[in-house]
Amino acid sequence: MRRVRQLLCTLLMIAAAQLPVSASANHVLSPGLSTALVNPPEGFVGFVPARLSGPFTAQDYAATSASNATETENTLKRNGFVDGFGATWVEVKTGHVLFEFVIAFEGGKGARNWLASEEAADKTHIEYQHSNVMTGIDRYYGVHHVDPFTHLVMDAFYFVKGNDMFGVAFTSTKDDVLSLATKQVTSQYDFAPPETIPRGQWPEYASNDYEDLVRILGVVLFVALVAGVGAIVVLRVRRLRPRMSPDGNHWWDGKHWIDSVSAVPAFAERTADGAY
Repeated sequence: MRRVRQLLCTLLMIAAAQLPVSASANHVLSPGLSTALVNPPEGFVGFVPARLSGPFTAQDYAATSASNATETENTLKRNGFVDGFGATWVEVKTGHVLFEFVIAFEGGKGARNWLASEEAADKTHIEYQHSNVMTGIDRYYGVHHVDPFTHLVMDAFYFVKGNDMFGVAFTSTKDDVLSLATKQVTSQYDFAPPETIPRGQWPEYASNDYEDLVRILGVVLFVALVAGVGAIVVLRVRRLRPRMSPDGNHWWDGKHWIDSVSAVPAFAERTADGAY
């Protein structure tokens, strides 16, 4: 993600220059999505003033991509953006910067759609070198970026679990953070909850429930219609079919009752010679 890369490059330059940073190993995160993020590796400290550290909105996230902020914000909202949370850590002695974030969507479909759109955009940037590959995660993508001007390196992974999209990105002045990123994203995937919104409340499940109800009602109405038509047909057939009265004195020709003595019905059983 371009916005993630810009954020980490800025922080990396600060850390590499050994400038004082506002850091705390016991950085307390706000409730909610913060509990879905795994702790950083040993030696990393929280970088409090970092952009997107803490809760963020769709507008906050989109603002980090000034060229198409409005489009980004609208796309996030169309996919069901609910909330976001990010955290940044720095290992001052190496200059490594770690950024983690989670974005909660209304359902899994929205999270997967956003992941796909971000992957497509990520691979069009001039800094993109190649994909990062790993095992153990189903829906994910990884990228290896190198800034052509600063030569800063970023290895990052992004994945979907439940209704949430997670990002784990490391930046360094050297190409030495892929193993860190791979290990951290595995820890993040294992640590992340199955979902942050109950699956039954996802829009795609609510839609399926509605469609199932419509199908069931359609079947019930069809069966009722067939049964009703069948009953009408049976009644009409019974009315039209020639038959005898219980006492045998009259027979029904489909329209009238006729005296069986004066007019023998055509369906009456006869003798072999036809005389009786």
